[in-house]
Amino acid sequence: GNLTVANGQTLTLKNGGGWTGTATIGTPGQNNGFLYLGTDTTLNGGLVFTGSNSQLTYNSTPRILTLTSNATLLRTGAGNSAFFDHLVNAGTVTVNGGTLNASGNFTNSAGGNVTVSNGAIFSQTGTFTNATGATALVSGTGSKLTIANVSNAGSLLADSAGLLSLTGNFTTDGLGSITLANGGTVELAANSTL
Repeated sequence: GNLTVANGQTLTLKNGGGWTGTATIGTPGQNNGFLYLGTDTTLNGGLVFTGSNSQLTYNSTPRILTLTSNATLLRTGAGNSAFFDHLVNAGTVTVNGGTLNASGNFTNSAGGNVTVSNGAIFSQTGTFTNATGATALVSGTGSKLTIANVSNAGSLLADSAGLLSLTGNFTTDGLGSITLANGGTVELAANSTL
């Protein structure tokens, strides 16, 4: 079924716990809502982050959240969310409102899709791996996808004035295929090393 973790509430997942419907972390227009990973977790359902300061976090050491091909993760509405755990995506990650800051490693596996649109921002500071058969797209004025320490064997796309910002350390070969269309741009952010 569906589950809501409202402002000021916490949900901790352990030992393969999860849900089949959609879990919403945070409340639009309000602060907080936390999802703690007590163990590495695989998700088959939906996960929505909204409001301000909603978080995916851990108690003692960073964990891995794996999204299967049927799973979805959405950051929507005004505000910001933070991810402190690692994410492996074979499903769909969409950021279409507010800001999502992720400090863990992000692996976009074969078949995985990441889309940033509607002026939203996804900023990742760990290592971003985009595997063969994976796609990461930023589209729309004001939309920004910032990825760090990139290793790309899939497709990176900036379309319709979206901005792809590369930061950290990476090689030219490691950038793989980057497509710019309809005013989409790519930048090397400050302190990047190529």
